[in-house]
Amino acid sequence: MKVQKRQISITLDASVLKEVRILASKEDRSLSGYINYVLKMHTEKARRNIEQK
Repeated sequence: MKVQKRQISITLDASVLKEVRILASKEDRSLSGYINYVLKMHTEKARRNIEQK
């Protein structure tokens, strides 16, 4: 099943964007795909931390 995606607009510091582009390239991911991956990993970790409290 295909995951539904929504388009949004965000503003990033230039230095953050530069680093994220480098990391995305090193993992052979698109910028959007890498940001999605990082946010997914972060939210899963945050959820686990909240559930442990």
